[in-house]
Amino acid sequence: MPCGGEREAYLTTDYNAEMIGQVETHPSVRHRAIFVGSVEDVIPRWFGEGLPAMRDWVPRHFDLFGYIIGEHPQTFGDRKDLRHQLGYLDGERAFAS
Repeated sequence: MPCGGEREAYLTTDYNAEMIGQVETHPSVRHRAIFVGSVEDVIPRWFGEGLPAMRDWVPRHFDLFGYIIGEHPQTFGDRKDLRHQLGYLDGERAFAS
């Protein structure tokens, strides 16, 4: 996170390097790793300085599952229309309990 500064970037890179190393050194430890979405949903950035690009690394170590709901959320149409179809009133807020 840019707002965390150099120290946060260092800590995050160090942690990512440790986790990447564990996955690559001991792949049998994990039963299965699933990424919900497609490769285009993996952000086009690196795990940190000197570490692999996420879009290259994730597909090699995760099963890309696609969309659980069967389609990309953008296909649902306008948010206001969707809320109406689902029975929400204008301005009503929905909360999970």
